[in-house]
Amino acid sequence: MTEDPPLLGMAPHEPTLQEIAHEGALDHVLAAISWSKWGEHLVLRGSALMRAWYGQDARMPHDLDFVVDSDVWRDDELQTDEIFEDLFLDVEYAPRTGLMDGLRFVPSRAERSSIHAYGARETMVRDREDGRWGFRLTLPWHCGDASGQVQVDFAFDEKLHAPPCRTAVPRPSGDPPLFLKAATPEQSLCWKLYWLWLDSRPLSKDLYDVWLLRNVRPSPQLLDRTTDLDDAASIIGTRWLHAELARWDGLDWDGFRAEHPMVRGTARDYLRAVADDLVRPLFDPDAPASPAQPG
Repeated sequence: MTEDPPLLGMAPHEPTLQEIAHEGALDHVLAAISWSKWGEHLVLRGSALMRAWYGQDARMPHDLDFVVDSDVWRDDELQTDEIFEDLFLDVEYAPRTGLMDGLRFVPSRAERSSIHAYGARETMVRDREDGRWGFRLTLPWHCGDASGQVQVDFAFDEKLHAPPCRTAVPRPSGDPPLFLKAATPEQSLCWKLYWLWLDSRPLSKDLYDVWLLRNVRPSPQLLDRTTDLDDAASIIGTRWLHAELARWDGLDWDGFRAEHPMVRGTARDYLRAVADDLVRPLFDPDAPASPAQPG
């Protein structure tokens, strides 16, 4: 008798008022940025984009991530301070949806900071004297009894090896979607595979996102350019299918589940699904069945 595959993805759940308010605050900031004069200089990526593609199966976004794709906006502190002042005014005066009519931001507590070790990833530390990767704008907010902050990251010098595409981002209010320049699914998958394999400590959120993207088929050339490796497909495929088990011991799946309790399944389930649905067809179609992986 064939065993049924495990049920993966997010279990249905009713969001809390705090989650609803946080999602509304993120949506408001994203809308304001997309409508601003700087919107065309930015390319959306990250969890907010995954949410647009995969809906409730994607992780709840905690922040917003952009690649600065511009000849006008330079990696300069003074200019960025001026641009952030513009963006804050755009956020403050953008129309509220009915869902977030009481949303307020706190100008005196808005902060600009530099991004250095981006998400603790070794692969995203710049070879420059100050080690800066980009800039971060932090916007505290409150709405009724809920409060929090929206963190917006702007990465400079990140190469887009596939041209961005105009992408519809649904709004939680049910209003018409936002249309933003965004990284492609192929580029997003290549970044995720790069981080998952070349950082010394793989992150569970990257494994989960690769599982969502497992039916995407990037070209070998895109993967090589993104990873700066020759024949990256073979290297990653071989490592995935024949990795020492210790490679996956660094996955903090329990911590990931604590942050995202609706996630079903074990790390082993996701590793196996990615091996079957992505790695073998794309990298090594003749590979034998994968060995058991730790949960």
